[in-house]
Amino acid sequence: MSATLPPFRFDHLHVRHADPDAAGRFFVDMLGGEHRSRVEGDGRLRVTVAVAGVPLFIDRIAADGPAAPDAPYAGLEHIGFATDDVDETIAALEARGVEILVRPHDIGPTTRIAFIRGPGLMRIEFLQRR
Repeated sequence: MSATLPPFRFDHLHVRHADPDAAGRFFVDMLGGEHRSRVEGDGRLRVTVAVAGVPLFIDRIAADGPAAPDAPYAGLEHIGFATDDVDETIAALEARGVEILVRPHDIGPTTRIAFIRGPGLMRIEFLQRR
């Protein structure tokens, strides 16, 4: 018999980017996120933003660091945000200059999805559940 698991809650997503300031601006300017903090010291830089209430820690990685693999791959593959209207959301993002990776389409009778390119090679999904 296993021990009872104490309660826990979601805290943050942690991503790495060659330019955390630029990545943070993308989430604020393009997705309406909120800038929370910027901490720099000892050669490190972390920008923290929140998008749809989800805190994102964006730490600097060397520009010549390893690139993300081509999707799909094992591991955390994308961030997903729910919306009431995928088509309207994607149209608004496209008007802001965001690159659309996968146009809105149905993946069954109750779900419509689309993907955009986030900072670097990050994939961000918007989905609408009916």
